[in-house]
Amino acid sequence: MFEEISEMKLSTYLILVCHLHQIVADVDPLQLIHQTLAALQSQIDIYQVHQTSAALKSQIDIYPIYQTSAALQNQIDIYQILQTLAGLQSQIEGQETRINAQQLQIHALQKAVQEQNGRKEAFTAVKTKTQTNIGRNDMIVFETVVFNEGNAYAPNQGFVAKSAGDYSFTLTVAHDSHPDSLHAGIMLDGQIIAIAQSTKGMFDQGSQTVIVHMHPGQRVWVQSLDYSNQFVYGDLYSAFSGFLLQRD
Repeated sequence: MFEEISEMKLSTYLILVCHLHQIVADVDPLQLIHQTLAALQSQIDIYQVHQTSAALKSQIDIYPIYQTSAALQNQIDIYQILQTLAGLQSQIEGQETRINAQQLQIHALQKAVQEQNGRKEAFTAVKTKTQTNIGRNDMIVFETVVFNEGNAYAPNQGFVAKSAGDYSFTLTVAHDSHPDSLHAGIMLDGQIIAIAQSTKGMFDQGSQTVIVHMHPGQRVWVQSLDYSNQFVYGDLYSAFSGFLLQRD
C-alpha cells in the first residue's frame, strides 16, 4: 500500500525521523523506523476501512433505489394486468349482451314457429234450415257451425285462410224435387273449383271434395250456379267442411 502514499509524505516522515534521531541519540534508529512504519501501517488500515465503509455506504444508498425501482415496476406490472383484465371484462360483458339479445330473438322465432305449426284451421258447418229462393250466383249459407278450429269460418263469408298451404274442402248439398237441377259451386276468390250437382225432379244429394293451395286471406265459399229460384234442403242433409292439410 506504500504506492498510495505520495513521495512528499514519505520525505516528510524521513526528515522527522532524522530530527528525532538527533534529538534522541540514545534511541535505536532501526527501532524508530519500525515504529514509524507501524504508524504508517495504522494510517493505511484506517484509510482502507474508510474506503471500504464508503463503498458499503454507496451500496447501501443504491439498494433502496433498487428496492424502490423494483416496487414501482411491480406496481406498474399489476396496473397493466388490471387494465388488461378490465378490458377483457368489458369484452365479455359486451359478448354476453349480444348473446342475450340473440337468445331473445331465437326464442321469439321459436315461439312464432311453434304457434304457426300448432295453429289448426278446420271447420264443419251444416244447414239445419232449408234455404229457398236462391238466385243465380247467390251464396249458399251453412248457418250452423259444428266445428271451427282457428275461427277461420264464418257462415256469411265462408272460409278465410290464415296460413299458406294446402287445404281440403268437402261439400254435400241436398235438393228436393225441383224443375231444375241444383248446381253448387265451390268458389276460391270467385273462381269455380268444383261443382256438386243434385238432379232435378227428385230428392238428390250432390257431393265434391277438392284440395287447393291457398295463401293467407284467400276465401272459399259455396254459391248457386246456372239456375235461379233454387233451394237447398236443411235438416243436416247439407254440409260444408274444410281443413288445413299441410302448411308451406
